[in-house]
Amino acid sequence: MNDRWDYKVTGKNGGLIRIILFFAVSAFFIILAADQLKGGQNKSIILGIFFCAIALSTLYLFVKLAIRYFFFKVYIGEKGFYFRSNPFNGKYYEYETIRGCNEELRTSKGANTATAMNAYFFTFIEKDGKAVTFQFEKALYEREFDTLKQRIENAAQKR
Repeated sequence: MNDRWDYKVTGKNGGLIRIILFFAVSAFFIILAADQLKGGQNKSIILGIFFCAIALSTLYLFVKLAIRYFFFKVYIGEKGFYFRSNPFNGKYYEYETIRGCNEELRTSKGANTATAMNAYFFTFIEKDGKAVTFQFEKALYEREFDTLKQRIENAAQKR
């Protein structure tokens, strides 16, 4: 594995604020759910279950953000790159072993068509045909992923 990296992309940039926010929201709804579910006057089991659902969904997002914060890495070097999205899948890839790559913008619209969520995804295809896709923040790391894409394409042209 290469010890010298030209670019380093991690999940740490702005990640701690998101983690704290989702933890606080989750804790708030857990407290509300516990209060409603313990019973008593002016308490509602249905409202307690609703608060539990919100708490579980925000807790799920909290865990996903924490995993991204602590484990997500893309280190770009001269001969290859290192990619890890969770504690168990870190791997070094040489550019020559990648068949191709692309960047994709995915947009999801809610009920109100004026509100849309945009997310950028980077996909690379290993030599055995397995596609690896992950989300990245283009506003923060556009130069890094343009460089990665260019190096993969240059290696493909040399083959």
